[in-house]
Amino acid sequence: MGGPPPQSPSEWTGSAQLPSRSSPPGLPLSLRMRLRCTIVRGGEARGATTVRNVLNEVVVDRGPSPYLTCLECFCNGEHITDVQADGIILATPTGSTAYSMSAGGSMVHPSVPAICFTPICPHTLSFRPILFPDSATIFMRISEESRSGEAWVAFDGKFRERLGVGDTLGVEASPYPLPLINRVGSTVDADWMHTLRYALGFNQRARQKSFPPPLAPDADALADGDAPADADAEADDEVDRVADAARVAQLRADDDYTD
Repeated sequence: MGGPPPQSPSEWTGSAQLPSRSSPPGLPLSLRMRLRCTIVRGGEARGATTVRNVLNEVVVDRGPSPYLTCLECFCNGEHITDVQADGIILATPTGSTAYSMSAGGSMVHPSVPAICFTPICPHTLSFRPILFPDSATIFMRISEESRSGEAWVAFDGKFRERLGVGDTLGVEASPYPLPLINRVGSTVDADWMHTLRYALGFNQRARQKSFPPPLAPDADALADGDAPADADAEADDEVDRVADAARVAQLRADDDYTD
């Protein structure tokens, strides 16, 4: 999971120990998908390439320019869209809970082989995040109509590089995933769910309170077994309904009550 570690250093001290003799041999591992990012330079540096592997995300943004980025994006050679936004995030499932989630992207289970395609503050409300399969190869290049004529790319928040007109960024699944050690006796599902609750406070809220039970009938009025007259019964029912409504209204006004 991108962002804070799932456990504190003291917790890792105990969980990183080798299993006991009674435990199955080896350590529980999960393979985390990475992205292979390739920059191919055009213009004066035509043919020069830069290759980096990222665990969380690769981000293309407008940098210091006051203008929106204008990126032409392709998936397996097919035109996706022209990105007019502050930038675009391509994230792994591990990185889906980091910058991509903050920009409105979905949280993706680390076992799902997918590439998150998340815009940063797009100029149109119809530009929504997309999930591509890990077999996809995504290419981006600066449009010749871009006002700034440049963009900046960062790999896991580091190694920022400038992209100019004619430069191309290719992103695909890396053939070399990163093995991560799970807590002893745990699985990737348990680790991920634990981290959602620990690091993100996922869907944590006060429990909804139930409505109070209806008021019991007046025992004194029925002590002799005599049924009240119809008019009296209707009056008693109305009093009960008013009392129940008042109690519910009081609960709703209580600071501890949540819908």
